[in-house]
Amino acid sequence: MLKKILMIFSLLFIISSVNAVSDVAVSPETPEVGDTIILTGKADPNEEISCSAWFEINPIISQPYYGALLYDVSIPEPPNNFKVTATNVQGLDVSIKMGVWVTISADADSSGKAVVSKSNVPEGIYDIKLGEKIKDTSKPVTLTIYASTKIQADENGNFEYRYSTDSIDEGTTIYLNIGGVSKEVTVQGTTPAPVVTPVTDATTEDTTPPTIKILSPSKSEYAVSSLDFNIAVSDDSDFDFKIYLNDKELTYDNNGKYFTGTLSLIEGKNTLKIISEDEYANKNTKLVYLTYSKDLIDNSEDFGETDDSETIGSSNEKSPEDDNTVLGTMIFNVGNALLTANDGTKISTSGDIKIEEIELPETALAYVIYPEDSEFSIPLTLEIDVSDLSDNLKVIYYDSKKGWSNTKYVLDDDTITMNITKSGYYAVKETEVVEENESIIDTIKGLFNAVKIIINAILDRI
Repeated sequence: MLKKILMIFSLLFIISSVNAVSDVAVSPETPEVGDTIILTGKADPNEEISCSAWFEINPIISQPYYGALLYDVSIPEPPNNFKVTATNVQGLDVSIKMGVWVTISADADSSGKAVVSKSNVPEGIYDIKLGEKIKDTSKPVTLTIYASTKIQADENGNFEYRYSTDSIDEGTTIYLNIGGVSKEVTVQGTTPAPVVTPVTDATTEDTTPPTIKILSPSKSEYAVSSLDFNIAVSDDSDFDFKIYLNDKELTYDNNGKYFTGTLSLIEGKNTLKIISEDEYANKNTKLVYLTYSKDLIDNSEDFGETDDSETIGSSNEKSPEDDNTVLGTMIFNVGNALLTANDGTKISTSGDIKIEEIELPETALAYVIYPEDSEFSIPLTLEIDVSDLSDNLKVIYYDSKKGWSNTKYVLDDDTITMNITKSGYYAVKETEVVEENESIIDTIKGLFNAVKIIINAILDRI
């Protein structure tokens, strides 16, 4: 009985301690880079309150290195704790400028995770360098920064906790916890919210590839070798159309936006490839695989013959009740971007997948992916050629609720690759160079090599 009573009192004490912090407010709710986030609230008089904050960084990539540089990081007076976690790395070097650069290093475990932690760092404002080598260059690297401290409520139970965003990059979401109460804010920068402006000038260059719809054949397996095809293509400008079966170009009849003809399948798997490119070099490629087998039951659909292409087109369109699913692999080429949608990808809303290049202030390259407000069951692959840009790059995505937020990517052979799970706006930004035009990666490489030289020199003396 005594144990139960003690346990109840312990639980009540824990609950009362957790609930002691209340009425937590964040100002500003949408901070910009350089703002100081202020959290206020109520607690028990003179209560000591634990405060923590963490956020993720998508580092600059220059294979096989990753790197990041944080300026003017504010460390509160002790007690405090500062921790950096890196994933998909061979190791992690954290250098803090305390008059001179002081470096703490950690090797990664077998999963590619490395952790550097330091408690009771002297109060001050520091520059911090992070970096080392990547474990798997085909996957993104994530850096997570943790910081914690303690504050004390006044005699009336009022408290105030300040967190500076001077060192926080645009698009970073900061997760705050004060006395068990969680809040989050996304730091905004100079990139404006995208605005969709209707195109009224007929001379404006088209930045959207043609739309391809395969009306027939409508499935993947057939017991007959001869099939009719009916393909609808639409675009705002003039376009070329080509169709291939097993790499052999086919002839076709054209009636408006409809292209018709006959396919002669070979036994086994056949590749149907449709390419449409407009006069502005925007291109859409669609790949469909058709299997012909004499052993299949002949249940092929007969679409009938008609001279009215509009009737053919409309009779085979999906009804709104049907799942919006990608039929065939779709490859869109717009400017520097290549977007791939795999066969069987379900789109959460109605409409066709499209990509359009747009101009957006403060960005080097920007694109919008349709349909609006859609999610994709299989991530689309977006590849962007950045060979004409600097090494210091970041990718941001526009969230209508949070604003611009950072997005993970892989950089290989001057090509950024991302997995796209949501439609919307994606942009590439060039970040500022640092230290007399030396890039962050060059800084990290120099630091990395210097650390290795020092370590080797020490080992030689042992």
